[in-house]
Formats: sequence, structure tokens, C-alpha cells
Amino acid sequence: MLRTVVLVLIGVLGVVAELQDNIPAVGFKCKQPNMTGVDLPLDIALKMNYQATIRYTNWDKSITALLTERNFTDLLLVEKTDRNGATSYIVRNDGVITFNNTNCSNNTKDTVLPQLYPFDPFLEANILNNSTNLASIVNSVISSQSKLSFKGLVEAGVVGGIDAVGWIGCWFNATGDNQTGVQIEVFYAGDKSQPPYSADYKNPTLLSLHLSLFKGNTSGGEITSHFSLDVVELEKTDENKKNEAASVPRGVYCDGMKLENLSTSIPERFGASLDFVNTQTKQIDSAQILYDNLLKITSFSLDFNNDKDIPFIAGVDLPKNLTTATIYRDFVYGIQYVLSKDSRVCRSVESLDPRFNDAITNNGTVELRSPEDILLNVSGIQFYNSGKKVIEGVSVDSYLAKKEESNGGFVLVEVNFIQDDWSVENVKGRQIHSIAHFHKDKDSKLVSETYIHFDSFQNYTALGPLWIKSNVFPCTTESVEDNFFFLNLKNASLKNIKDYGTENVESALAEAISKAGNVSVLRISYFMLKQDNAGETLACFLIGDKSPVKQTQTAYLKPELSLDEFRKIINDTVTTSGIVANLVTEYQKEATIGIDKFGVINTHDDPHPPGPKFVGYSGGAIALGVYLFYNKRRTIGGMAYQVFE
Repeated sequence: MLRTVVLVLIGVLGVVAELQDNIPAVGFKCKQPNMTGVDLPLDIALKMNYQATIRYTNWDKSITALLTERNFTDLLLVEKTDRNGATSYIVRNDGVITFNNTNCSNNTKDTVLPQLYPFDPFLEANILNNSTNLASIVNSVISSQSKLSFKGLVEAGVVGGIDAVGWIGCWFNATGDNQTGVQIEVFYAGDKSQPPYSADYKNPTLLSLHLSLFKGNTSGGEITSHFSLDVVELEKTDENKKNEAASVPRGVYCDGMKLENLSTSIPERFGASLDFVNTQTKQIDSAQILYDNLLKITSFSLDFNNDKDIPFIAGVDLPKNLTTATIYRDFVYGIQYVLSKDSRVCRSVESLDPRFNDAITNNGTVELRSPEDILLNVSGIQFYNSGKKVIEGVSVDSYLAKKEESNGGFVLVEVNFIQDDWSVENVKGRQIHSIAHFHKDKDSKLVSETYIHFDSFQNYTALGPLWIKSNVFPCTTESVEDNFFFLNLKNASLKNIKDYGTENVESALAEAISKAGNVSVLRISYFMLKQDNAGETLACFLIGDKSPVKQTQTAYLKPELSLDEFRKIINDTVTTSGIVANLVTEYQKEATIGIDKFGVINTHDDPHPPGPKFVGYSGGAIALGVYLFYNKRRTIGGMAYQVFE
């Protein structure tokens, strides 16, 4: 039994021996007398667009490292792994970006590149010409042959499983002290060797390079310093993958980059629908944003507890009772309305809270922030261009900023824009794609990350936000006064309205009424467009009552008007000058609708509707149906019926 085990062990050792490289042992070899004077083949030089994996060894200190080089036309990417971990290098014409899992910095070439392949200083200066990548090292060795005292082919061997041709070059008295010399050994695959595994290359190809210093002469000597490079893999790079390969991983901030203000062109009136992904809570929420810098109104619909990085609430000490909700904030009237997220239930009507990130306070007066701050919350911080990335198959230009936090940690804000050659809903040009936040502690360790993906973005510059669909009616239903009004549209038939777009017309009418009557557009809701027996087009609508809460002092503050005050102002305006609603059609054509009559529809509860009665009516008599509301605390849908006489 013991004899069998011994035989098996001997057999295993024999197999291992067969797998090992079969090249002469490291040592002084320049005493060999029969050197042929053959030069190294020029074809072992590496051309542009190569990818190589190299094992570097410092035999003096027993240090090894594995390096992967990816060489492109104007870029070199290197990843070096040793016992301290992995570090990546992006070598550009203007400098080098180095990064690992936690740190990144922009450096000059002379400060970091010598770290890639450290050799003895004499070898670096006199043989390698301070080369810092495999291609330049090989070229320098080929060029240095003119300095050699002897050179030529030596015995062949096996390197990395490939039959190798051996070559040696010797430079005696290299330092002028009659003792120090240089020994260069090169092993490459020749004409009779196995072909490279990559079809992009043919022999000769470099397999191994040894550089040594020695003390001695042709009679004998001793190696005093020894370094080697073994080429483990060699293939071509794909130029089309350069941008992707040259990207620093997401969530890593590079110090020393050129900072700039983020250049955006976000419209003054917009709407956005987005998904918010919180990897810490493992929750995905949908959120909606409306912003109107003309009417000074914002609206946000989200989960205020989970969606902490949405710019509107990022870093804000939120009220405890604010959870999943929709909030409307009117900066002209200093009031905010908090509703359920689906806007069906009113939770509260409050003074405008200045703590949120859509507001800024100057000298005690609250102002509305810019659209860039609303959408990105980047006021006071600068970004650097972190390059081109592909996110979910979409090519984006990525920008990164760093925001310090009071606990010693920081947040990285990544903003991504769709590139100009992409289009969204047939619109080309730079458009926002997504925002990511990476929260890190004081040791740069990742604590949490969140992602904001924009599902849709609407530019309301021409048409205006559809505030008639985003109103606060559930919060303004306590009125005991008649609050149902009608307008006569003097130059618009129902067919015109259909051609213009019903919602476009309703939005334009709401804004015109809001401006003429000095009331918030949020108080205007539920338009009904009808044609009476006389062929005139009527627009009926509700006005919510004024809020009893104290208004916050804003830069645009106007007093809230009661229904009686509103009715008088509109009546006087229609009587004296009329009202004009301006709109833009779906085809971007301008249109106007004139308003020449105004009236109040009686909505008092009565089981038997009386004849038509109008309060505050301006103009001649008109036959109009009476709308009855049996419970004014409910919405109009399903509540009203009309009687035409």
C-alpha cells in the first residue's frame, strides 16, 4: 500500500514538472561565449489598440503584481493588483486618474506612472527611457540594443506552455566602474512556436522579459538586481468600447478635477414623472413634480418618509405628520395645501412652509427657487464632467458633485443627461435622464444609494401646466356662498374648443380668470363647456373659498379674496374691458378667446329647481340650465343634473 502511494505521488510530481516553464534558471548568463549577434525581431513591438495581462516581479524584494493594460488610440487604461488591493489608472494626454473602491484623484503623469512598473533607477534611465507601459518598455529594449556588448540567441525553453525562442543581451561596464553591467533576457514565440490564441496576432510575440544588473565580466559575475515581466494574455481592444472602459465606477468621486457650474436649460414651467429607488429600504416609489415660475406654484406628489433624496425634500427636517401625500404650494398667496397622494382627500391647509427646497428666504421674505434648484437641488455646489456612460442601454453624459454633511460623511450627486444624438418623444438634444445619490460615511464607505429615473418630462412653456387637473378642490369645499360661475366665450364654438384641445382651453381660461380676478389658479376647478339654446358657448366652473390660514410673507404676496370680492372684480372687468384668454394649440399655433359675459349659477339646495337666476350677471338675458348640488362637499362628477328651458 505504501509503495502504491509513493508511486502515485511520484507520478503527480512528474505531471507538475511537465506543466512548469522550462527555461534556464535565473542567474548570470553573460559569460556565454557563443553569442550569434542576432537582433531582437522588430515585430515583437506592440502596436496600438492592444490589451495585455502582465505579471510583474521584483525578484530582489519578492514582490509580484498583476497588471492589465488596455491601449486605445488616445487613452491607456491600466489596472494593477497586488497584495494591497487593486488600483486603476486612466492615462490621458492631460493627466492620470487613479481610483480604487473608495478613493479617486486626478494626478500628473510623473507622480503616478512610475509606480506601475518600478525598476532599478539605472535600468529605468538607461535601458527603459523611463517607460511606463508595456509597449514603450518593449520599444525601449529594442532601441537599447546599440548599447550592448554582446547579444544573440540562446537555448530555447517553454514559457507559459509555449515553445519559446531565447535571446540575451549584455552590456558590460555600464556604469563606468568596470564592474556593473546589464543583462537583458527576452523570450518570444517564434516561427515554429504554437500560434497565439488570438487570431488578431501572429508570431513573433513577446512572452517574457527579464532585466538584471550584475557585478562581473565575461569571465563570470553575480546578479545584484533582477526584474521580470511575463505576458500572460495578448489581444486587440475594441475602440468602440473606449468610453465605457474609461469610466470611473459610479459612486466614486475624483479629487482634483476641473469643477464648473452645471449647465442646464430647464424650462420655467415643467412637469415631471419619476421613479425613486431607495436601495436601503428596498422600496420603489413613483413621484410627480409640477413647477410654474410664471404663476409661482409648485406641486409634489411622493412618499415624504422614503423619498429622502428627491431634491424638494433632500436634507429637510420634515414635519412628523407628513407621509405619503401631494402638496401644492402657492408662493403668490403664501399658502400650501396637503392632500392624499391621489388628491382625493384634503389633509390640511397651512401657511407656506419655507423649509422645503423649492423656497429660499432672503431678508425674511420667501422666494421661489429656480427650476434647476427645484429639479436638481444643486445650488452652491459645482460639478465635474465624469465622462460618458451607458445606463440601462442609454448613452449619457455624467456629472458628479460632492456635498459635505455635518456628521463628517458626504453625499455624491450624479446627474446624467441624454446625449445629443438621442431623442426622447421625438425631441432631440440634451435632456435630463437620471439622478443618483451615494451617501458615504467619514471613511468613504457606502452607507446607502438612491436613484431617480425620469419616466417623462413635459415642457409647459407654451401650453402651461394643467392646473385645472391639479387643483385643491377637496380643500375648498366649505363655502356656503354661490361659488359656481359661468363665462360666455364670444368667439369660440364647441368645435373650435375641440380643435384647440379642451384641456388647453380650460387651462387658458383658468389662468385668465386667476389673473383678472386676483385669485389662485388652484382655487379654480371643474370646467363644464356647453352651448346654450341661443348658440352661445358657455364655460362653467367652480371657485373654492378663501383660506382662513395666515399667509406666509413671500416676495410676490397678494391678499386672498373672498368669493364676493372675486365676483365683483370679474364682473367689473368683463363689463368695462372684457377678458381675453391666450392659448397655444397642439400644433403650436396661438389663439385667443374673448369673454364678454359673466354670471353666477344658483346652487342652493332645493328639491324643485326654480327658474334660472343669475347673480352678478353682466350682459343681456340668457337661457341657461340650473345646476343642482345636493351635497356640495362632494365632487361634481355624478352630483349635478341640468334642466334646460
